[in-house]
Amino acid sequence: MGGGTSGLTDAEQWSLLQQQRGLSFDPGTQQVYSGTGYIIAARLIERLTGASLAAVTDRWFFKPLGMTRTSWRSDPRDVVPGLATGSAAADHGFAQSPRTTFAHGNSALVTTVDDLLRWSTAPCAFTADPNTSEAARACTIHRCLKDMSMD
Repeated sequence: MGGGTSGLTDAEQWSLLQQQRGLSFDPGTQQVYSGTGYIIAARLIERLTGASLAAVTDRWFFKPLGMTRTSWRSDPRDVVPGLATGSAAADHGFAQSPRTTFAHGNSALVTTVDDLLRWSTAPCAFTADPNTSEAARACTIHRCLKDMSMD
């Protein structure tokens, strides 16, 4: 299995998605969280731009916003200085939550508190001017995404 010691790689998750032939249950009868839409969006971005999701997000979002310690992690064994991980209750207190995927799109993005603060407080205004800088375009996209998430 790819993705280091555990978890599924981008290619492995994409392969599983291509095997899906129908719905898992009738609409309205159950609800299950799925990161599938993010995996598809990542693949769409890669096909439209000809670049990896990591390269696109770095160029369009992270660098223009000064997010120097945010990146996509493909291997759980990679050392990420300052990385904070999730935890869950365990018999002896708390234990690190296991990762089941390191696919880009629905998982594997690592950041710091400082970079997350940069993302959430980016001073942006909408602009449709194609002559604006990449930083301004990143802010525009960020603001639109932020506004959409308020629903």
